[in-house]
Amino acid sequence: MTRRRAALALASLAAAGCGSPNPRPPEAARRAKILLRCGWQAGRFGDIAQTMGILRQLTESLPKVEVVLWPGALDAGARERIARVFPRVRIAAALEPADVLVHGSAAGLPGAESLEEWRRQTDKPYGIFGVSLAARLDARAVELLNGAAFVFARESASLAHLRRVAPRARRTGLAPDAAFSVKLSNESAARALFQRGRLASKQFLAVAPDPRTAPDDAAKLRDAIERWVRDTRYKVLLCPEVEGPAATLEALLYDPLPAPVKARVARRGAPWLPDEACSVFRRAVAVVGGGYFSPILAAANNTPFLYLPPPGEDHAGRIWQDIGLSGWFLEMAKAGGAEIARTLMDIHRNYSTAQVMVHEAVIYARKLQADAVGQALAPLL
Repeated sequence: MTRRRAALALASLAAAGCGSPNPRPPEAARRAKILLRCGWQAGRFGDIAQTMGILRQLTESLPKVEVVLWPGALDAGARERIARVFPRVRIAAALEPADVLVHGSAAGLPGAESLEEWRRQTDKPYGIFGVSLAARLDARAVELLNGAAFVFARESASLAHLRRVAPRARRTGLAPDAAFSVKLSNESAARALFQRGRLASKQFLAVAPDPRTAPDDAAKLRDAIERWVRDTRYKVLLCPEVEGPAATLEALLYDPLPAPVKARVARRGAPWLPDEACSVFRRAVAVVGGGYFSPILAAANNTPFLYLPPPGEDHAGRIWQDIGLSGWFLEMAKAGGAEIARTLMDIHRNYSTAQVMVHEAVIYARKLQADAVGQALAPLL
């Protein structure tokens, strides 16, 4: 090799970083980071379900992105569950730097102050994922919506309202409540409950009444319970979604039942947590829910349901219409006991079809969520 060629070869090695005995390694690429504002109230059944659902959606859709949870409040039990299911998710105590701030699912904008703090301290984008919006929004809420990089409503009525009042929001769309993406279980708690209540898998109806159940509405639920026990010979589990006036629910729903029916009704007092609820609902034939989240967790576990909300929950009913299950939503104040029982028995008689319906609806809901993450959030990272 000539002297000139040798010099060129050495120069080429040096340029490639191979000419030094201690080459300097390339700087590692910084991971993109999402700061998730969610988990609004400690210990609440729905807040835990929403937090676990959106964490699953973000970590599975964006596996290379760092997700930091900034909760409103978490008790020790919720923290332990998050750490077990999502070991790579760090929990922050306050606002911290990130590439984007995401406001999680909720009714309204409970994180409005956090969004304002973010805007004051950084010029980075923020977005809102899976919310319902009140008919009347104050000027602060409208400004936050208009300034967002994306806003996804959890049902179509809020989406239409959003597009009317906040036309400057850069990207809008539909992303059903984050709780649809929950995948949780607590098998030991479920087994203990089944042993106490002498329940068998796929041989019981779970009834999760709303704590605000009025006496007239309780009578309708009792009619449905009596018809279920008489026609199927299966048991019933009373399992309120959230803590309420237990003595009142007992007096309204359980005490008036005929003795033969009462003998086939087990009870699980509130409060309980979504992981146990998921394990129980997965084994139920169906779930009758007056609360917002029990039907969602039932659906997320491929179990048909009947949603019977109290007055004023129109937006919640719209969620089921959006994903093709409007027939399982009955307004408690308008439905009669016979209609509730008939709808429930139709689900039971056509159970294979009902399972296919709920499975396809949840797949669609999760696809809408994944599309929202992929189309609106991923480009910001």
